[in-house]
Amino acid sequence: MQKLIASLQRRAARWRAEHKLVAAAANAVNLQRARLVAPLLASVELLLVLWQALDLNTPDNRAFEVALALLLTHLAVALLFGASAWAAHALRHGANSTLGRTLPLGMAALALAASVGVVALNQPVFSGITPFWMACTLVAALLTWPPGVSALVYALAYALFFQALGWTQPDPALLDANRVNGLAATGMGWLLSLLLWRNFTRVQLMHDQLSAANAELQVRQKELQRLTRLDGLTGLYNRSTFVELTRQELARAQRQGSATSILLLDLDFFKHVNDTW
Repeated sequence: MQKLIASLQRRAARWRAEHKLVAAAANAVNLQRARLVAPLLASVELLLVLWQALDLNTPDNRAFEVALALLLTHLAVALLFGASAWAAHALRHGANSTLGRTLPLGMAALALAASVGVVALNQPVFSGITPFWMACTLVAALLTWPPGVSALVYALAYALFFQALGWTQPDPALLDANRVNGLAATGMGWLLSLLLWRNFTRVQLMHDQLSAANAELQVRQKELQRLTRLDGLTGLYNRSTFVELTRQELARAQRQGSATSILLLDLDFFKHVNDTW
């Protein structure tokens, strides 16, 4: 048992260290997805507002109250997602700022809270929790976040779900069944988030290692080119480089029809310098 606990502790420490290495990349990915998803979700919520507006023409007072509450809920969520879309666009170059890091997390919390509200308001007429399932899955698929953060968000979402259903579902059997299903939804969402996070971490670390290896290879390649072109003692161009440059110059002169000259210099008594030094 102690070996198992020690192994889990080492793995948790390794995951925390890896999270620090990929945190900046994860923030950039989350904010980029937020810029794409927020306008889409705002548009979907506005369509739901129109749909709920059509349901207001009902003689049933209870159904009217539910439809009106859902309309106002979808309208508020649409406005919040619209504001999130504007903020995500304004922060396109600030993924690692405080607001850039928290905006995608806030959007996830908004999506989960909105789904809880829709499910709770629908309980008098429809006892299913499909919107909450969809929100848990969508948040896990779109956001790249470490297990600890996702566990906290899903735990708070389930606590809200557990409490809200108790306010609107009078049937104890249905209430218990929905609470169990809600627990399964948050558990599956967290598990999917964990798997996607680990996959993102492995891919990003491999990408960073390849980038570092490629940069080192380019440096070595430039150094090798320098060594093959220069004389090791004097640092001047060697014979092969001199011949190569001469050929290029002769070819250029031939193309342009210009004259070419070669200047030769000889140092008097250079043998003495060579023998002495």
